[in-house]
Amino acid sequence: MINGLIPHFNPGELLGTITIIKDDQAFNPAEEPLSRAIEFSASVFQNPRTQFFTESVNAELAFGLENLGVDPKEIESRIQSAVELLGIKDLRGRRFKELSGGQLQTVACACALVSPGSLVLLDEPTSNLSMESIDILARVLHRLKELGTTIIIADHRLFFLKDIADQVIYLTQGKITRSFRAQEFYALDEPERKQLGLRSLHHVPLPASVPVPPTLENADPQRSGLELSNICFSYGAHEVLNIDHAFFPSGEVTALIGPNGAGKTTLARIICGLASPKRGGSLRLNSKRVGAAARRRAAYMVMQDVGRQLFAATTEEEVTLGLAKKKRDHIDVNEILHRLDLAGMAQRHPQSLSGGQRQRLAIASAQAEQAAIYIFDEPTSGVGWRQLQSISALLRSLAASGAVVIVITHDHEFIQESVTRIIDMTDINKN
Repeated sequence: MINGLIPHFNPGELLGTITIIKDDQAFNPAEEPLSRAIEFSASVFQNPRTQFFTESVNAELAFGLENLGVDPKEIESRIQSAVELLGIKDLRGRRFKELSGGQLQTVACACALVSPGSLVLLDEPTSNLSMESIDILARVLHRLKELGTTIIIADHRLFFLKDIADQVIYLTQGKITRSFRAQEFYALDEPERKQLGLRSLHHVPLPASVPVPPTLENADPQRSGLELSNICFSYGAHEVLNIDHAFFPSGEVTALIGPNGAGKTTLARIICGLASPKRGGSLRLNSKRVGAAARRRAAYMVMQDVGRQLFAATTEEEVTLGLAKKKRDHIDVNEILHRLDLAGMAQRHPQSLSGGQRQRLAIASAQAEQAAIYIFDEPTSGVGWRQLQSISALLRSLAASGAVVIVITHDHEFIQESVTRIIDMTDINKN
């Protein structure tokens, strides 16, 4: 509503008034043409792909100001300042299809900085960011605050806002149920934090050690698992992967970590058979070589942008979509939905769910699939503490059944709760 998308783009009944004041002028987003939104506000969406109108970083950074008729020299100056602040000068010549989710999110933040608006709205801006990128974003937000910018952030990750936020508003079913001054909020004790369903209020470091693997039911811990050898991949002249060897054991939850743009999602696509390495690379599942077609049958991937893999008309249908009837008959859909805090949503259209709910629905579909390899790409983006616990329990259950479970994540809190092994892309990727 604040950025004018409601009611101009998303229709509905809007009661009350929103007033934005800039340079002694008052704007009501509901009454102004949507084309004027960029003049008073800038938005960073939960899924940045939905807000891009061009195919490359340079074009997108300039797009909004070009539509306002801003002088090209001024546009270049604003772009240069934004990319330097966010440390993404090296991305300026890249196309979006070559970028990771975290890099896309950072570019969306840069677009917001370029905007002339005095109000910045960010929806889950850290969901795909590495800790290094979160630190940079926090410094940028602190600088914007010093410059007098109004900043509104909706996020489940809270630790990075400790020295930035002045007020914290707690919503339940669309209503404000609690309001805190920042000092009061960050002084909440652990029982109250968990009772409110909030993520950690403080930075959680990578664990020095990981939990004991779950009890194996079907896995041989000696050589059971996925083995990669000589995996290389490039986007044109840009080399993304050069991996001599990596091993993901059955019966464990392996976290695949590394900075944004390190090639984690590209590696996941190769493992799932959605992309192929250069000639000479091999993948073996339980010591047997598996080609792309075999990997597509053996693997199930929950993508970073789950909206791309939800196809059914209802949540209930989505969980069992594509399963053979014999397998569907043995699936308790309601139990799976309840386990992932989706009870009561069986008849909802998947695309009507929130980002976090869609994420959990895709994970529910993964549980029903009964695959040999599971890959979860940032599965905790947009989820609170209770949902994080549910996802952690589900992943460990899949591992206990003997599956290979790989989690691509920057979420240290989730790693501490879930994983039994950590592989850093910077250790295995020589590119």
